[in-house]
Amino acid sequence: MGDQELLELAAKSIGGSFCWNKEGIGILSFGAKKLGKYWNPLKSDGDSARLMTACFIDVQFASDYVIARGPQGEVHEIFSADRATAMRRAITRAAAEVGMVMP
Repeated sequence: MGDQELLELAAKSIGGSFCWNKEGIGILSFGAKKLGKYWNPLKSDGDSARLMTACFIDVQFASDYVIARGPQGEVHEIFSADRATAMRRAITRAAAEVGMVMP
C-alpha cells in the first residue's frame, strides 16, 4: 500500500478524508470543513500521536521493530536507525487497518 492510500485510510479511521492541495501539502477534512493545515502522521509526531489516541492504538518497541496494536490487530514495522519514523508508520498503518473495515 502506498503512502497516499495509507493516509486516506488513516484519515477515514478518524472520520475524515485526506487529499493533497496544489502546493503538495496534505490536508485533512471532516465533511465540508477543511482543517487547512498540513496533516501527515507519517512525518509528524503530533499527528501520529493524535491518530494513535483516536484509534486506541498501543505502541511497543522490540529490539529491531515497532509493534502497533489497534482494534484490527497488530502491525510490525522494522527499523534500522530511526525508531521514530518506524513508530509513525506503524501507527498510521494500524489506523489504516481500522479505516479499511469502515463503510
